[in-house]
Amino acid sequence: LVVAMDLETGALRTLAEGVIAVYSETGHLVYVERDGSLLAAPFDPTAMDLTGPPVLLEELGGGFSADLSLSRTGRLVYSVLPPPVLEVVWVERDGTAVPIDPALPMRGIRFVSLSPDGTRLAVSTWPSPPRDDGQVWVKDLPRGPFTRLTHQGDVNFRPEWLPDGRSLLFISDRGANRDGWVQPADGSSEAELLLDDEAVVDEALVSPDLQWLIYRRGMQDGGRDIFVRRRGDEHGVPFVASAFDETG
Repeated sequence: LVVAMDLETGALRTLAEGVIAVYSETGHLVYVERDGSLLAAPFDPTAMDLTGPPVLLEELGGGFSADLSLSRTGRLVYSVLPPPVLEVVWVERDGTAVPIDPALPMRGIRFVSLSPDGTRLAVSTWPSPPRDDGQVWVKDLPRGPFTRLTHQGDVNFRPEWLPDGRSLLFISDRGANRDGWVQPADGSSEAELLLDDEAVVDEALVSPDLQWLIYRRGMQDGGRDIFVRRRGDEHGVPFVASAFDETG
């Protein structure tokens, strides 16, 4: 959050949702939102309030590192972190790491999941302009093709293999919310909605006997709890829920 503070009284006022802000002598507050949008809004420092709607100046991109400075003449300087280049490897018991496939493009990959029989790897890329949106891909091992599975929605991530090894469960925003969808790993048919929840779901898996859905959902207080739902039931029940943030 971008917050103004009165140095004499210590009073605080929330101005906007952002990761960093600087004051411009033109009478504007220049700030950056989490997605890298650079905005400027008229600002009254005496009243500690924005006096008008923000205007988009530029898209700094998802690699914006929260380093930003503005000169008195209006020149802006900021830094951008390059997207990480990762590598998926096999790790032997003696600690030796062997790349799965050196040709596998690793830029932007966040989540990986190995099929039950060890012959295929599912990965999801993380959206960050100017790269493609987050999508799920499937890699045949050891040197097979790398095929894009999802083509709908802006965010598709956290692929998990179903116990039969034929389908993948993943989180997607292609509907009204982020829910759990299941699709054959070979792309032979479209994805079907498996887990529809009134809150945002950001992680899900299916029990080995296929009878339970285990998932993490966002709560109104901003935290996340773990829920379970028997397949076919309309609502889930809290499994690990507290005032803290549950994960994993």
